[in-house]
Amino acid sequence: MRCVIFGLLCLALTEGLVRVPLVKKKTIMEERGLLKEIMKHSQYSSEQGYTEDLTNQDDMGYYGKIGIGNPPQYFYVHFDTGSSTLWVNSIYCKSSACTYHPLFNPSKSSTYHTNNQPFSIKYGTGSVVGIIGYDTVTMGELNVTDQKIGLSTLEPGNHFARPLHDGLMGLAFKPDEGTIVDTMIQDGLIEEPVFAFYLSSDSDNGSEVVFGGTDPSQYQGQINWVPVQQDSHWQLVFDGFEVNHQATGWCESGCTAITDTGTSLLLCPPQYVDTLHQMLGAQQDQNGNYVFDCSEVSSLPPLTFVMNGAHLHLPASAYVLQEQRNDEEYYTLPALSRSHRRTHQSSFGEMGGNNEREGLMKELLKYSQYSSNQLYTEDLINQKNLAYFGKIGVGTPPQYFYVHFDTGSSTLWVNSVYCKSSACSQHPLFNPHKSHTYHTHNKPFSVHYGTGSVTGVYGYDTITMGNLVVKHQKIGLSKNEPGSHFAKPLHDGLMGLAFMPDDDTIVDTMIKEGLIEEPVFAFYLSRDDQKGSEVVFGGTDPSHYQGQINWVPAQRNSHWQVTFEGFEVNHKKTDWCKSGCTAIVDTGTSMLECPPQYVASLHEMLGAHKDSSGDYVFECSKVNSLPTLTFIMNGAHLHLPPSAYVLQSHGSHCKSGIKQSHEKYRDGHPYWILGDVFLRQFYSVFDQGRARVGFATLA
Repeated sequence: MRCVIFGLLCLALTEGLVRVPLVKKKTIMEERGLLKEIMKHSQYSSEQGYTEDLTNQDDMGYYGKIGIGNPPQYFYVHFDTGSSTLWVNSIYCKSSACTYHPLFNPSKSSTYHTNNQPFSIKYGTGSVVGIIGYDTVTMGELNVTDQKIGLSTLEPGNHFARPLHDGLMGLAFKPDEGTIVDTMIQDGLIEEPVFAFYLSSDSDNGSEVVFGGTDPSQYQGQINWVPVQQDSHWQLVFDGFEVNHQATGWCESGCTAITDTGTSLLLCPPQYVDTLHQMLGAQQDQNGNYVFDCSEVSSLPPLTFVMNGAHLHLPASAYVLQEQRNDEEYYTLPALSRSHRRTHQSSFGEMGGNNEREGLMKELLKYSQYSSNQLYTEDLINQKNLAYFGKIGVGTPPQYFYVHFDTGSSTLWVNSVYCKSSACSQHPLFNPHKSHTYHTHNKPFSVHYGTGSVTGVYGYDTITMGNLVVKHQKIGLSKNEPGSHFAKPLHDGLMGLAFMPDDDTIVDTMIKEGLIEEPVFAFYLSRDDQKGSEVVFGGTDPSHYQGQINWVPAQRNSHWQVTFEGFEVNHKKTDWCKSGCTAIVDTGTSMLECPPQYVASLHEMLGAHKDSSGDYVFECSKVNSLPTLTFIMNGAHLHLPPSAYVLQSHGSHCKSGIKQSHEKYRDGHPYWILGDVFLRQFYSVFDQGRARVGFATLA
């Protein structure tokens, strides 16, 4: 008889548990050196335990990073106990959903083989077809060889076009289907045939899955075991269901359930869902959603599942999701739905820093050049080192969007219901009719970027970022977005942060409304798979840098344009900037852009050569010996090591992170763009009050 764990179980880091970091911020996992000793007293003490950190995508799904092939190609996959197939997007897939994700190329893996057996899966919210192959799957230090894996060839619709959804790892209890856990057991990779989840809520970090054991530091008391049906999606039978500790009689002859990490809601039998909401005192709104007034939530009854004699309580804080409407708080119950899998709405949590973190920052700022009680932190998502996105709310009640934070432009705009371009169809659309604080003069706007363009109409509305509320902010509503650039995942819009006060950027509005004491904002941009990218409004975060900030004067009414006096390769002057070089400091550009007249000479000096595609590449084995680039700015020498300007790959050649800019000269000087390749090496501070940009060494 097999059983399923019903504790909230999380993974920890120790000698016996291997941690695989995914998205960016330090966690308490680094402090768990005692877990090995604790595990000796667990029901599942194992030296062969493996921990995979998961990313919580707005409580809609939990994703972890895996490598496939040799050398590994990396993907974010949904960990799903409600299905049994491991599959990823592949180069064989021509569906539009696949164009937004990395694609597995079997020809680049020396360990891949296949018998071309087809597979087809229909989920409640999407479907996929493809072929079965076999290859090595890596998660941190765990290597699972000859694992059966599906390569997608067709993904109809747009469900799998969502950010992070590069594939799915099925973990159902179906030994005959060769799940990755079955392979771990067969290969002797784990001593115990067990895995356990801890799933965080809202925007909390720490979601994880453990293979081969449990993490007792994440639960207390005994584990309550419930028998499950073999060859199932972890299907079990439970004895009773109570509302406010009163038996309903619905399960007096037993109720069946599957335990499914791939379903975001609590799904109730359709014959009971209306009655249940009535018993809880919920009412339906005009959209058919069940809602409560916030004053009633603390008094709502718990739900109790009676399983194998144990009473498992679900408080209202678990099954009620919060949202804002018309400046009042209401609570909805999308967590309870009829038991058929379907798409659904989710409540949104803020992406800004939490109170504990802001309290620490307030103390740290006493010793900073910018000490302020009005400080706001917005966490950013690093999209494969190409762009950094943060979550904002627009309107009242807020409608939520992920926008690119861009110091190289000045317009804040989002996709809107007025836009009929194909790029808009992949994203949420702002509806001004659903915001009672929106107003407009119907003034048109048009912005041309290096990689796309957008036209639309200006309006004014409230912008929220965590606890920060900016009123009467000018915002563009897109009408036309030609091409495919803005169709990419997360690209719901753009927040321009250029130094152009006449354009009414959001920082200008913060200053006018007295929301920040210092007219300053600062970025920390993490690299690769590290967590922690963020922008701070109103000050700096000294925990991200050390030493002094090196200041460079910036030109007003510009895209943070600076002039610097020298450029060196391997600590030798080039004389390219002997009369000065001009640069803009641009978080919206992913590369370091060099004046076109120097880009070939620079790569020649660095020992790069062009590949068949015309891209400059280096021998990966020689990267450590490549020279350092030095920018001399206002007397400070800012060094850029090869680890910053070389983009790592898994083959023998590594691409250059340097490309040519679109102008040879600006204001009579050679023109550079200091994009993310440069900015990831420093903590960058933008000071509108003193018209300057600062760079500090990372902590």
